Amino acid sequence: MRRIQHLAIGFAGLFLLASNPAQSAVTFSVASSVASGNALDELVIGDLVTFDITLRSDGEAAYAIGASAFGWDSTRIQYVSGVSAPSVLNSVCVSEGCFGGLPLGRAGDYPNQYGRPGIVEFAGHLSLAAATGTGALDPGVVTSIAGDPQFRLVFETTALGSTQFEFGSSLDIGDVLVLDGGELGDVENAFASITVLGGAPVDPDGGNPIDPGGRLPIDPGGVNPIDPRGGSAPIPEPGAALLMAVGMACVSLSTRRRERA
Repeated sequence: MRRIQHLAIGFAGLFLLASNPAQSAVTFSVASSVASGNALDELVIGDLVTFDITLRSDGEAAYAIGASAFGWDSTRIQYVSGVSAPSVLNSVCVSEGCFGGLPLGRAGDYPNQYGRPGIVEFAGHLSLAAATGTGALDPGVVTSIAGDPQFRLVFETTALGSTQFEFGSSLDIGDVLVLDGGELGDVENAFASITVLGGAPVDPDGGNPIDPGGRLPIDPGGVNPIDPRGGSAPIPEPGAALLMAVGMACVSLSTRRRERA
């Protein structure tokens, strides 16, 4: 019975979170590069496009942040690989590591497409202790230098046409920024557009570009590159889990405050 009550309280906490937006606290920015050297509006089929994503905060106390790349057309470009920082918004970083930030909720699960074409979740960081760092101290995933991008996503173009990416948080897909008191913070997202103008022959059997360079073939299902060693089982999407964890965190914080009072 107590378990059911706790779950109900958690869902109630989520409802309150969704109804109490706060002012902006986090901004995302993105830088891009193309392996072939082509411009983003002059890509060809088979081009590898890399997006390096940087998160910055105004330092307001935060308890959780979820973020994704979304809105892009998975029939024109597909997710290949990525890497996410193990923690963000750290307040102290020394040779032994970084502290006072938001750790990755489930290490190894981010970034990933989680079976949803057109959405790659790259951040799912949360903690019961508030993080007040701005992100400027976070070691980058590219060079490990403080202040460099905390996330990197790589895509491969698969068909002609244009599409736009949005990088950041959207409550519609379960991404939130949680501030002190359980309020939701506004997030300023970043955008990038690509256009594929030409490309290599298409495999008539699989409908995917033939890659003479030896890279992993694209999964026709539009999820992840096929692993010739046998692949892996589908991973459950974390959006709902992150929201539930945030709701429970808010309940925990509220309980602590009542006990101190």
